[in-house]
Amino acid sequence: MATQWNSDLFVYSNAKAEHFISAALPTGMVIPASALKRYRATGPYMPISFPAPTPVADAAEWMAEKEKEGFAFVPSAV
Repeated sequence: MATQWNSDLFVYSNAKAEHFISAALPTGMVIPASALKRYRATGPYMPISFPAPTPVADAAEWMAEKEKEGFAFVPSAV
């Protein structure tokens, strides 16, 4: 039987306008609500590094590519 990975993923940007995807909220920085999104994610494996956040150029583009691999990202309240 195939295993299915699932977890919350957080998409956020920092003061330098760098974008990240992480399985945990970042510590030591204040993120405005407008710069933070949460998704309930499922897929065939964990698609990011852990515990460090994964830098991405464009989160929407990254998620669209991962959806082609069988991932799903459902927006969730922060």
